[in-house]
Amino acid sequence: MVEHAQVTRLFDATADWYHFNESDTWMMTHSFSFDFSVWELWGALRYGGKLIIPTHHIIQSPEGFYRLICEEDVTVLNMTPSAFNPLIRVQTEIGPCDQLRYIILGGEALEPAMLKPWYATRSENSPQIINMYGITETTVHVIQRRWEQPESCALVEQVLHEDI
Repeated sequence: MVEHAQVTRLFDATADWYHFNESDTWMMTHSFSFDFSVWELWGALRYGGKLIIPTHHIIQSPEGFYRLICEEDVTVLNMTPSAFNPLIRVQTEIGPCDQLRYIILGGEALEPAMLKPWYATRSENSPQIINMYGITETTVHVIQRRWEQPESCALVEQVLHEDI
């Protein structure tokens, strides 16, 4: 069972990294049965932000989903790498949504080379891409890695500041 204190600890441990606030708009793309949804739902609620819950139909259309991200001024997007990959193609066709602050990838392995087309079309105003890893029993995320470019060697940081 995931207890409230575990969720609170997760957001306390990451507060200095992200500076989420009431101006953020989060997109909830995951099922409630997937632990990533805990991060999405409680992230928006904890910081007083806005939470967008798109229909399944919208999520299944990369173009429609990307347009919704842009129209709703989403600032925090959480996805698996395989779900994010089609959005890379769409954003090169439609153009960047500059209000995005964070794209947090998790739930499966990230192949850094997939990010090259994304970075090829982005400016210095690009959102930060973060790869997070964790298992349900640790309440979503345990380690993170920030990406600046696909070749970057950013340090892996522990979320909960505990030995792994």
